[in-house]
Amino acid sequence: MTESKASFDKKTILQMVALCIGGGNIYMLVFMRAMFYDQMIDGMGITNTEFGNMIGLYGLTSIAFYFFGGIVADKFSARKVLVFSYLITALGGMIYATLPSYGVGMSLHLMWGAAHTLTFWASYIKLTRSLGDSEVQGRLFGFLEGGRALAVTLISSVAGLLFTWFDNPRTGLQAIILTYTVMNLVSAVTTWINFEDTAPTRDNRNLLKNLKVVVRMPQAWIIGFMVMGLMASNSGQHYTTPYMTHVLGMGGGMVMILSFMRSYAIKPIFAPLLGIIADKVGRPSTVLFWSFALLSAVWLGIITVGDGNHTAFAVLMGCLGIMIASIRGVYFATVEESGVPMEYTGAFVGFICTLGMAPDAFISPLIGRILDTYPGAQGYNYSFMILLGFSVLGLVMAFTLAAYNKRSAKKEKELKVAYQG
Repeated sequence: MTESKASFDKKTILQMVALCIGGGNIYMLVFMRAMFYDQMIDGMGITNTEFGNMIGLYGLTSIAFYFFGGIVADKFSARKVLVFSYLITALGGMIYATLPSYGVGMSLHLMWGAAHTLTFWASYIKLTRSLGDSEVQGRLFGFLEGGRALAVTLISSVAGLLFTWFDNPRTGLQAIILTYTVMNLVSAVTTWINFEDTAPTRDNRNLLKNLKVVVRMPQAWIIGFMVMGLMASNSGQHYTTPYMTHVLGMGGGMVMILSFMRSYAIKPIFAPLLGIIADKVGRPSTVLFWSFALLSAVWLGIITVGDGNHTAFAVLMGCLGIMIASIRGVYFATVEESGVPMEYTGAFVGFICTLGMAPDAFISPLIGRILDTYPGAQGYNYSFMILLGFSVLGLVMAFTLAAYNKRSAKKEKELKVAYQG
């Protein structure tokens, strides 16, 4: 473990800023649909199903590479791996800015899926975890998630302004894509400047052995399914955007404001806040249990609120953003809570992401087909019921993890007392 840090020094703050800018922006070329769903459908001339297929291919590729991303994280310098990921993402962005055909769009999402998981995510999480010990893990990941959201908020605000400057929506969409592309290049530079090359894990010759060890850890499966419960909501929340337009009949300006608030503006406040609370409580899993309970209640409210109460729905959008941001700001702190040795971090994160990020592969294609099969409110309600079910899964897994870690800590304490006696 790293040396204890009760507060962050200047170097750590600069490193966190670099991580927040890069970690928030690298995904925006894929997930800009949160604000510009209809514009992207129109600009590329594709259907809901085809758009869902593009996102689904990205998710499927991610699942295929998350596991091996753990090996990359333990074997190669995180600095070089992250810079490579930013550069390959930017290259794809230059092509995406031409608003290419459906086939080219599928190829880009395939490439991004590999870049963001095989060479980015596990290394990114391992690098973040190394910045502090168990006393600050909640704050580290909370501020990381909040900082990522703040960076995306600021960059997306600039992108949104650019969009409004152009009379042609297609040109405005291209300007947004190029904005995110340039910021990936900036992220590559800031990462190279603020970090040094990291040494491979000392037992990198036994990386497959590490994966076998991780697979036998009960907490790896529990956390993996818990993350799955969240990521279904994270992927599916974007469908509340077209729901507000096509079912609730809200104006485009209000829909964009609520979507922006839900996906970005709320996170800089509530992700760090829950991280601080988790550090104070001492058990992130306990905090996550109550957070999933509230997330489930929000989805139930969205399903039952009805299509005439715009005010209530706007409140629910804010609550949805708060709960997803809060959970995302804490769930990786459970790695430290569960006592996973640092040398297994890459393998552990790779495994739980392979399992937990599975909804990225099937939620968008599934909901896209549901919406095309059942137009209007019926299709959206079916979709939101599925997301409610996954939230309940997260609730059950958070309760299970809290109980497992409490039992493990008690057993470890008893063994220590027996040994000392």
